[in-house]
Amino acid sequence: MNEIKLKEFGDIRVGHAGSKKHATGCTVFLFPEGCKAGVSVRGGSPGTKGTSLLKPTSANYDVNAIVMTGGSSYGLESVTGVMKVLEKREIGLNVGNAHVPIVPAAVILDLGIGSSNIRPDREMGIKAIDNASQEIESGCVGVGEGATVGKLLGMEHAMKGGFGYHLVEENDVKVGAFTAVNAAGNIINPKTGEKVAGAQIDGEIIGLNQLSDKINNKKLLGTNTTISTVITNAKLNRRKLCRLASTSHDGYARTIQPSHMLPDGDTIFTVSTGNKKTKLDYVGILATHCIEKSIINAVEKAEKTDGTPSTNEIKNK
Repeated sequence: MNEIKLKEFGDIRVGHAGSKKHATGCTVFLFPEGCKAGVSVRGGSPGTKGTSLLKPTSANYDVNAIVMTGGSSYGLESVTGVMKVLEKREIGLNVGNAHVPIVPAAVILDLGIGSSNIRPDREMGIKAIDNASQEIESGCVGVGEGATVGKLLGMEHAMKGGFGYHLVEENDVKVGAFTAVNAAGNIINPKTGEKVAGAQIDGEIIGLNQLSDKINNKKLLGTNTTISTVITNAKLNRRKLCRLASTSHDGYARTIQPSHMLPDGDTIFTVSTGNKKTKLDYVGILATHCIEKSIINAVEKAEKTDGTPSTNEIKNK
């Protein structure tokens, strides 16, 4: 597989906005006309907007943007800012006297770090659109500002999560994954088995077998969720995009241990941006690979925030 740039997918742009002081933010994806989207929600505590419209049985509208945001359900206010900007640009469903942008969204709960009373709002959504480009940053940016991982022992033993991405091309099929990693579990390199980040005591990441009795810890409730947006140039209809979103969760299961728990709201959006004919399962293999790589990228690029250490800080001690 060859790594590629976002511009290889056409006129798609990604914008971050956030506050390092308050450790929260949002990320917006802007799509050209004609893109279709699907979704799969596996976590037991999702916070989403517009996902019902992406079901195979729903009307076949284009998707104009996707928002991934911190702030739990409060962060969905940032979607209003995104929609207002798109409406002014006359982007969205033309209903005669107005345009209604189709903007699905998903949240992470990052209220356990930074300032819990400061959340992404309308102005932050507008700023994210203003910042949108084809140059992508990873780590503690946008929705990744307040993301953390390894919370099975409580926040005092957590490590920093973040926003990561990975884009590849093979046999003219292009796939990219963008992930906000805010997991309760540990982050594992699926190829080597190495514990990349997670619950730690004095800088040592604790293995899953030692954490298994902590899964019922009430501190876990509402402190988690990993969300992704997967894009591909493969020509896929809504049903196939939802299937792709479902199988892409394999990347979570291989890289986050444990994943898809009741306190998680794990959600994956998938977007078709092109007309490349190929087999769905082949796209799924590439998407799972990109999800895994995007998760690793997110935590490796993260930096210490509000006293929560990053994996690079611990490794360099």
